[in-house]
Amino acid sequence: MKNKKLLVHLHLYYKDQINYMLHKLKNISGINWDLYVTCNELDNNTKNKILKFKPDANIILVDNIGYDVLPFIKVIQSLDLNKYHYILKIHTKNKRQEVWVKQFHRKGYWWRNILIDALISSKHRFRKNLKIFNKMPKVGLVCSEIFLWDTENVWPEDTYLLEDELKTLNFKSNYRKYCAGTMFLARAEIYKFLQKIDLNSKNFSKISNTKSTGTLAHVYERILSIAADEYGFEIYPVKKDVDYIINFIRHCIKNTLSISNSYDEHGEKHKNLTVFGLKMKIK
Repeated sequence: MKNKKLLVHLHLYYKDQINYMLHKLKNISGINWDLYVTCNELDNNTKNKILKFKPDANIILVDNIGYDVLPFIKVIQSLDLNKYHYILKIHTKNKRQEVWVKQFHRKGYWWRNILIDALISSKHRFRKNLKIFNKMPKVGLVCSEIFLWDTENVWPEDTYLLEDELKTLNFKSNYRKYCAGTMFLARAEIYKFLQKIDLNSKNFSKISNTKSTGTLAHVYERILSIAADEYGFEIYPVKKDVDYIINFIRHCIKNTLSISNSYDEHGEKHKNLTVFGLKMKIK
C-alpha cells in the first residue's frame, strides 16, 4: 500500500472528542495519508493537539450547515482527487440517552463507536479493510453492517427528495441502501461526481430540530453510498463485532434457561420459565 494514498476527512463538531478521534486515527498504518479536519470553530488547545498529532494536517473552518456531509463535499471539491486512491470519512457524534438499532439497544457513544470501530478499531482492522479493496476489485465502499440501512425505512421527506436529486444527478442506480451516519472507507474515484456539481451552503438548510428532517444533507448521506453502485462497485458490510457475539449469547441463554414475568387479563403477575425454547408458568 506504500504506492497508494489515503484522504482522511474528520469533521470535528464536538471538540471534546478530539482525544478519542486522534487515538483512533493512530490505527492508520501502512499507507501514505493526508488529514483534512473541518470544524465550525476551533480553540488553540484543540488545534495544537491536531498539529502535534499530524503537523501537515489541513484545518478548515466551515459554517455549521449540512452536518458532516456538506463539509465533506467542500473538501472533495477543494482538492485534486486524482492524487488519492481511498477516502476515510469519520466525524464526531453526540452521546444518546437511548437508541434502538436493529436488535441492539444501547446508549452513550455506542453509535459513534460502532461506525468508527468497523473502520479503524485497530491497525489490524484498518489494514484488513484496505486489503478488501485489493482482494475484491468490485468492492468500492466499506462500512458497518449494523448501520447499512434501507432508504425506504426512514422519513418520507428524505425519500422523496432523494429520488428527485438522483434524477438531477442522472443516476441510474436502483440500489437503495446506505451507510447511516456517513462513516466509511471508500475508493476515491467514486466521489469525482461531487466535483462536477454546484453545491454550496445555500443548497443546504440549517440543522432541523425535528425528527422529520427533509434536508439535502440527509439526501446526500444516502447518495454517498448509492454512488458506489452507480459507478459499478459494491458495498462491503463489516459484520464482525463484539455486540453480535454478546447478543447471540443473550439470545441463547434466554431461549435455553430463563425466568420472566407476564400478566394475565386480570392484571395478575405470573412467572414464566423457559427451558430450551419451551415456556411454562411457574405457580
